[in-house]
Amino acid sequence: MSEREERASEIMVGALDAVALEGRVLAVGVADDVVRALGATGLEVTRWDRWATGGREASALPPEGPYDRVCMRLPKGRDTLSAMLALAAAELVPEGKLWLYGANDEGIRSVSKQLRDSFDHDESVDARRHCRVVQASGVHAPRVSLRDFRTEVEATAGGRTFRFTTLPGVFAHGRLDEGTRLLLENLSVDAAAKLLDFGCGAGVVAAFLGERLGPTAGVDIDAWAIECAQAQPGTWVVGDGLAAAPEGLYDHIVSNPPFHTGKDTDFHVMDALITSAPSRLVKGGRLTFVCPSTAPVKRALDAAFSKVVLLADDRRYRVWEAR
Repeated sequence: MSEREERASEIMVGALDAVALEGRVLAVGVADDVVRALGATGLEVTRWDRWATGGREASALPPEGPYDRVCMRLPKGRDTLSAMLALAAAELVPEGKLWLYGANDEGIRSVSKQLRDSFDHDESVDARRHCRVVQASGVHAPRVSLRDFRTEVEATAGGRTFRFTTLPGVFAHGRLDEGTRLLLENLSVDAAAKLLDFGCGAGVVAAFLGERLGPTAGVDIDAWAIECAQAQPGTWVVGDGLAAAPEGLYDHIVSNPPFHTGKDTDFHVMDALITSAPSRLVKGGRLTFVCPSTAPVKRALDAAFSKVVLLADDRRYRVWEAR
């Protein structure tokens, strides 16, 4: 847990002494210590995690209510916050309240506009250590669905135009990012190859390859990404890491692995993919992935594979293939 996360959790736990506690509470994306603190007050706690971080069970929609309270960790991005607020607030009883908490540098001080889309009133109930807890009441949220927040994207790569669907907070929401574009323009997949897209996002690889794909599977930590990817044929799974992918060996693993944790550069997911990919590939199978040009991957690739080729380098990103 980061220092910021510890501070945010601490202020939410402390604020429980200042708010009215009763009934059922929906805990949205909160840390384990906050869940324990909520339970210790006598509240009946139900979790909703959109991201399968640390092996947590994740889902695209909150478990059905009604709930008397919602406790939500501030998600990243205004569009993401608005969508998740609407879905969670729709599960509240009319007199219910929502507690939203986060750090000042994450934007917690400027959430009133998003809150007023679903609530009549909001106020700060605790503010310290550069964090804040905001309480919202007077819920007027209508019933909504994920379809209400979808964006249809038309993109072009390698002279091919294709379409896919995204949702707020899904990687590169509403566009084709340049790293994935470089990957697609240098991607060669054998006909009928059994393919795994690791960190599949909205299913962009499958949408690009279209009818050229053989049996396809994908895994991503974000349940909303999988909700989008399911528009493409294949088996799509919410999970954390290569071990969460559907069982079996693959002819080809393709990936644009994440390389950020919050605001910090973090290559641990990519490193784990390189190390574990050989155990999920058939003999002679391939790993093709894109990463920042600064990522130190060559030594790890040489240690895990017998043949390593740099397919493309545009000075921002590199596409590597190993077998």
